[in-house]
Amino acid sequence: MRPLNNPQIDEGRLYSFDALRGVAAIVVVILHSGELYGAPYLAPFGFFAVDLFFLMSGYVIGSVYERKLESGLGARSFMTIRVARLGPAIWLGTAIGLVVYQFYTHGPIPIRLTVMSLLLLPGFGTLIFPLNQPFWSLFYEIYINLAHALSARCLSTTRLIWFVGFTGILYAVAIGLARTTEFGTHPDTLLRGFLRVGWGYGLGLLIYRLRPLYGHRIPKVHIGIPIGLTAYLLASPKILPSVIYSPICLFVGLPVIILLAVTARPPVTLRWLYAFLGTISYPLYAIHYPLLMLGSRLLTIETARTHVAPIVAGVILVATLVEYAYDAPMRAMLRRLSLARSPPEAVGGG
Repeated sequence: MRPLNNPQIDEGRLYSFDALRGVAAIVVVILHSGELYGAPYLAPFGFFAVDLFFLMSGYVIGSVYERKLESGLGARSFMTIRVARLGPAIWLGTAIGLVVYQFYTHGPIPIRLTVMSLLLLPGFGTLIFPLNQPFWSLFYEIYINLAHALSARCLSTTRLIWFVGFTGILYAVAIGLARTTEFGTHPDTLLRGFLRVGWGYGLGLLIYRLRPLYGHRIPKVHIGIPIGLTAYLLASPKILPSVIYSPICLFVGLPVIILLAVTARPPVTLRWLYAFLGTISYPLYAIHYPLLMLGSRLLTIETARTHVAPIVAGVILVATLVEYAYDAPMRAMLRRLSLARSPPEAVGGG
């Protein structure tokens, strides 16, 4: 079963998803600013941005690559494409994290941690990725991409429904037992993190697959509605207890946002803004944490807390410069190299 034509996909971009990615990435920066600068009231549910990323990734990878995977694009060629897409920001984020780590410790260079971070391999200390904590979600993204590529030809929609249902039940049970949804960030929740990404990515892929069944039934809302709902769910103050709010946000709110975004019609005059938000979202996510840590070292907590807005704006500016001066050129170079080294059938499939 394959979706009907989507005007946004036909034009080469899901502008609504671009906007959601940008808003979610900015909320993550605000969340971590609050954690590091003693302001935990800032975006207290911003960690759900990662679950939103997983949902969008499943949908987008399905829409762009699933036909190609079924038609002959091999797992190795697909993963080469993904590494070319994700790698440059990971490598730069590791370098920045290493500099900040040395700034804090003044000790010898942690070669093992550096190599593991560059290769996106988890550690088993206090944190999975101590040089750049948000890399934990990129680790899961890479492995769910690989699982998708390996199973694409046998992953029928029926099997996908069973997978999403099974992982969703296990995820809900794990949340109930642990009374938290933040799995995957530390070594003791590493395995439960696979439930988190499996359910989110799988549901995003399923929403893509089932679009012919619901696309004409969901009203085409203004793009501001899913954007506003995203900002509200991720950044709203803690009114309800987390044990109540979190499952509602995760299992109801985020899927509804995806469904609304799929059919949302972005104004033509603002597509440049949504495209910009989507473009900078990944480098922003990849480099913001060590930059914020550097700020906590250079500034007093009181100063940083009262200057969160300009600090966040500065990090966004740095991410913008990184995207256009480093990340985009590096991705293009890696893409050319991968195409040059691929066999003809792999080039044609990618």
